[in-house]
Amino acid sequence: MEKVILLNKHQCRGLYLRYLTRVYRAWEQMPNFSRKDYLPFNIYRAKICRSFSLPKQEAIELMYLFVDLGYFEIVKTKGIRLNYQIKESS
Repeated sequence: MEKVILLNKHQCRGLYLRYLTRVYRAWEQMPNFSRKDYLPFNIYRAKICRSFSLPKQEAIELMYLFVDLGYFEIVKTKGIRLNYQIKESS
């Protein structure tokens, strides 16, 4: 089941919500011709480590936390599949 997160542009609060938003935006920013149904690990680590100033190990631990919560699935040796969408509400 895919989750939908509704965001109001002025109320993006909370660290975990910002994290989920940035992961989703990283997946959206991949070019259409190379976009897959998953976000490759190298793009995930680059975006999240840079955005939150995290070491790679902590970014991986955070990823596994959201796998346990059901927001991500691991695609073996390739990346993570997002089980949610972010939609802007007015």
